[in-house]
Amino acid sequence: MISMHPPPYVAQFNKLLGEIARMKRYNYVVSLYRQITMSGILPDIFTLSILINNSERQLREVSSPIAIVNGLCKIGEVEKAIQLLEKMFEGAPNEKMMMTTPWRNTSRLLLLSTRFDHPYYVRSYSRSRSDSPTATDASRHFVRDKLNYGFNNLDEALSLCDTMICMNPPPHIVQFNKLLGEIARMKHHSSVIFLYRQITMSGILPDIFTLSILINGLCRLGQVSSGFAVLGKILKLGFHPDVVTFSTLINGMCLEGKITEAARFFDDMVKEGYEPNLITYSTMINGLCRGEISEAISLFDDMVKRGCKPDLITYSAIVNGLCITGDVEKAIQLLRKMFEGGIEPNVVVYSTVIDSLCKNKQVVEAFDLFDEMKRKGIKPTVVTYSSLIDGMCKLGAWDEVKRLWSEMVAHNIKPDHYSFNILVDAHCKEGLVSEAEAIVEMMIDQGQRPDTVTFSALIDGHCLRGQMQEAQKLFCYMVSQGISPVVRTYSILINGYCKSKMIAEAMRLYDEMSQIRLFPDVVTFNTLLGGLFQAGKVVEAKQLFTKMSASGQLPNMVTCATLLGGLIDNGLLDEALDLFKLMQDNGLSPSIDCFNIIMNGLCKSGNLKAARDMFLSLKSKELYSSVHTYSIMIQGLLKERHLDEACNLFREMEDTGCSANSCCYNIIIRGCVTNNNIVKAMELLREACDRGFSADYNTANMIVNLLSDHSLDEKSKLAVHSALGLVKKQ
Repeated sequence: MISMHPPPYVAQFNKLLGEIARMKRYNYVVSLYRQITMSGILPDIFTLSILINNSERQLREVSSPIAIVNGLCKIGEVEKAIQLLEKMFEGAPNEKMMMTTPWRNTSRLLLLSTRFDHPYYVRSYSRSRSDSPTATDASRHFVRDKLNYGFNNLDEALSLCDTMICMNPPPHIVQFNKLLGEIARMKHHSSVIFLYRQITMSGILPDIFTLSILINGLCRLGQVSSGFAVLGKILKLGFHPDVVTFSTLINGMCLEGKITEAARFFDDMVKEGYEPNLITYSTMINGLCRGEISEAISLFDDMVKRGCKPDLITYSAIVNGLCITGDVEKAIQLLRKMFEGGIEPNVVVYSTVIDSLCKNKQVVEAFDLFDEMKRKGIKPTVVTYSSLIDGMCKLGAWDEVKRLWSEMVAHNIKPDHYSFNILVDAHCKEGLVSEAEAIVEMMIDQGQRPDTVTFSALIDGHCLRGQMQEAQKLFCYMVSQGISPVVRTYSILINGYCKSKMIAEAMRLYDEMSQIRLFPDVVTFNTLLGGLFQAGKVVEAKQLFTKMSASGQLPNMVTCATLLGGLIDNGLLDEALDLFKLMQDNGLSPSIDCFNIIMNGLCKSGNLKAARDMFLSLKSKELYSSVHTYSIMIQGLLKERHLDEACNLFREMEDTGCSANSCCYNIIIRGCVTNNNIVKAMELLREACDRGFSADYNTANMIVNLLSDHSLDEKSKLAVHSALGLVKKQ
């Protein structure tokens, strides 16, 4: 059991220990207890009870009774710990035992788990004094111990504050600051503010450190304006705020997304003569990295010039910012710069860059960095492996995925929710839903509970296979398990119904979202709009778009493209043109996809001139034509029998660095055949095959039919027979 990975729950170990105890093999119970705890498996109250309930003789033989007392204290069973200790040592431990370090540590833990007026604490404190201490002495001693050694939980800290406030005279403000600081480190910032009010209402005056702790709490809770009000109080009381206080306020503004205001405050601070320290710079740089990466790098350079040496946190912030913006090459350069500055990147920095490389499909570089990291003795984490596994999944390299997973498990790195969800999602996207479900079973066996992300991926897998009944069943099962669907879950299911042309079911889910107060996002609306237009429900689509605008959900370029394409596909080209003009009149710059949709509509309606004019205007709008753009225009020209112009445009596309794809080749080959230029068509077919493309069904069928065309001249027939071999090879 101990060697299993992951090991069984402690409840199973308890069952084993209980059975051995019933067999009266007490020595084995003690031996196994040691092995279990040494393996990192934490005992619970039942484990400790099994040991305690053994005979007193066997319990005395345990070489570490202190471990049992420690365990009881940590799980809150203080009274049981005291009873056990006093029973073992007949009321008090002997002097030899009290002198050992383990005993002193245990005694401290036990004392700090009680209250100052607890009989055990009073006896222990009195035992350490030659005189007769008063209750006040005991309480002051208790406060000192608590502040020195910390708390197990927030309730203990709050109880201590009550004790301190009730003391007469109360402790010095320094001790209250220490208490507030400890609570702040526990991240209970609202409690810091509450206790500050209690302290000041009791007549205890704060100092600069108290107010600085208060500012930190307010900023962490998103109340930066209140933090600045406290800064005003600091100045009014004649205190002098330091750079730490300013750094706290800067961090608060950054947390609220007020990066511009934070940068302005930073500049004002410097102008007032305050010298930013490492924390100030790192805080400001981290804030700027959330969107203003160039300014972050500029501030980083300024920091170095001023002689403030950046640390790992500073570098990590910029590396993360560069990776978020997709500039992974600069991130790697900065990684190398860290080494030059004598700073060793940690696993977080390496994992960030590896993840970014995998997202860019630069898996070779990602594995090079992964190997470098291991050579330097930096152990990868589940995050590192998950990034590599995700990258391999996207490339469909399943053997490599299995190898990485096995390696991760072999290194005792336990897969988490994120790791499992990556596998589930990747398999579902490949249509391997059964395999994905097997992964979920493995996930459950390892103690991981499937979440919304897991179920959403499985539902998507069924939707992609058109298995809408299975998808709906899984959705209902998820809800029955107490897992609430999110907007993305609904969007996936709505998309599945739209693709299956079950628009009524899609709209039912849309209405259901409103009933449970889930607000559709732009993806949900875009999906429904596309489904309604595809079903020919133009009026309903327009009504939905009106609802979208009324809900405050701003349309994006996908929305615009969906509306334009939907109108054109339903024969409403004029409406689409009006909408396109309205977009431009309102200052919205349509994407190349929107232009492609309009040009395609114009070409199909026979309005080649308008399409050509729009195509020629793209360069002035700083829009770059894609292969799809060229294919639309080439097809439009061929339809109007402008073969030479179409061929010239095809070559122009190549000259601009936009390489033709298989679809584009097939369009122009068929156009050449339709326009009776058979030789040209066969030349282009050979060129396409040389580039690794092939004739599609329509093109191949057209070429085969030419064999029975007796009107062809000899040169054309020869070209067709020569090309026929290429078609047959495919």
